[in-house]
Parts: sequence; structure tokens; C-alpha cells
Amino acid sequence: LTANYTMTADLRCSARQIYDNGQNRAAVVLDSGGITLDCNGHAIILDPDPTGGAALPAPDPDDKPYALRNGIPVNCAAGGSSAGCRSNVNIKNCRFRGFQSGVYAPKATAWTIEDNRFEGRFRQDPGVTADAANEYAIKIGPSDEDGLTIQRNVFWSPYKGIYASFSAAGGSDVIIRENDILDAFFVGMELRSLHERSEVAVNRITVNTPTPAQAKRAALWLVSPEGVSSPRSPVKVYGNYLDCADAGYVGTNGAPGSPGTCDYGDLAITTTPAAVDVYDNVLTGSG
Repeated sequence: LTANYTMTADLRCSARQIYDNGQNRAAVVLDSGGITLDCNGHAIILDPDPTGGAALPAPDPDDKPYALRNGIPVNCAAGGSSAGCRSNVNIKNCRFRGFQSGVYAPKATAWTIEDNRFEGRFRQDPGVTADAANEYAIKIGPSDEDGLTIQRNVFWSPYKGIYASFSAAGGSDVIIRENDILDAFFVGMELRSLHERSEVAVNRITVNTPTPAQAKRAALWLVSPEGVSSPRSPVKVYGNYLDCADAGYVGTNGAPGSPGTCDYGDLAITTTPAAVDVYDNVLTGSG
């Protein structure tokens, strides 16, 4: 896309089509900043027919269409310089289904992701070459950018919900609020290096089937949040409902397996936080 676009029908893609899209390997590629993609309630779907009748090159098995990295990537210049990245992007009213990642932006300046639905696990099947770092419904960063809003989205049974990571030069004015992440398999949100004027507020996150094979399971996990102490401008975490249940079960292909635990609990804040205000949250699972 190079201009504003409103969808008028669902977009279905086979893994073969996405693979042939080149290095981006995505259903939709943003080639300009300052644009809005309004799906108008329509879906972007990875078709169950994985290859469109043609085998994918090795190591991608022809029956496992997970070689794609994302549903919507952002293109950046060589070296990831901010000048070559797409800024001021709005993605709204979309439904994403079947992808390893729904929205993926290595760099994201002044992005708004709002009023979307993410349906399904957003991960690779067992036996496919692992790429766990990209198994998020939304993945932002690593980024040295500021200004990100993720709001009023609904996530149904994602493996991992929202991941956002920032450098010391970015992570300010990040607003993540009023999202419902329901029945996550591993972690609801993992947010790294948020800085001043950032808020995580009024989200509802449930992790009901934690995976026993992986550590660091939590509903909300903040790593090194760093607000400003003087004059005080903290990272704020408030009004969230967090439930990471200890009695979840998951096994191969989703079959019942061993009981899991949320070893990081409902809310985890790790690695020397600075100037963080946490208040009025409801912790109902592991604490």
C-alpha cells in the first residue's frame, strides 16, 4: 500500500502467494507512511489450502504455511534507519486469522493499531522450523521510536498477544489500553523499556492454558520500564484485569497435556524498574 485504503471484501492468501511476495512474505506490505488501512470489518486470512497447489521451497514443508513472518510488515531502509521506516500509520477494523504474526513492525513511529480482532494462535505448528521470537499477534520493535497507540483490540486465544521493545532513545508516549487478550497460551503482553508518558491501562488479559515447556509465563510482563523521576513522569500501569491461571493444560496440537504454571504471575516487573506507578489493577490468578 502507498495510499489510504478501505477494504471491501476479505483478503485470502495461500502460503505460496505470500512466499512469492519476496523477502517481505506478507499478505499486505506498507510502502508508504502517513496512511490508513481500514479493513472495514473484513478479514485478512491465511487460507487453509497452504500452498495453492505448489510446494514451498525447503525448509518450508508444503503442508505448513508458516514461512511468512507476518500479516502486515513495515519496510525500513538498509540498517533500519528511522528515515527509511514507515511512520504515522493507522491500522483499524481488521480481522487477522492464520498468520504467525498479525501486525509486525520492526520500527514504528506514531503508529495506531485499533479496533482489530486477532483470531487464533499466531504461532507455528509443532514440527515446523522454530521462530518463536515472531509468534505474536502484534510485534513492535526493537525500535528507537516514540509514539505508539494500541487500543480497543480483541485477541482470541493467541499464543502470545502483544510484544513491544524499545531502545534507550525510544519508548516514550506509548499507550496500550482497553485491549482484551483472552485465553492466551503463553503471555498476554511483553513490554520492554517503556519510557516517560507511557501507559498500560484498562486492559483485560487472561492466560488460561499456559505452556509447561516454557518459562517466564505471565499475563503482563514489563521489562525495565523507565519513567522520569525528576520532574516526575512515570510509566503508569493501572486499571488492568490480569488473570494468569495455574491450572492450565496444553499439549501437542492443543491436546490436553501436563498442568502448567504461571511462574511470573499475573503481573511481572523485572530488571530494575525506575519511576513506575502501579495502581488499581485486579490480579485474580497467580498474583
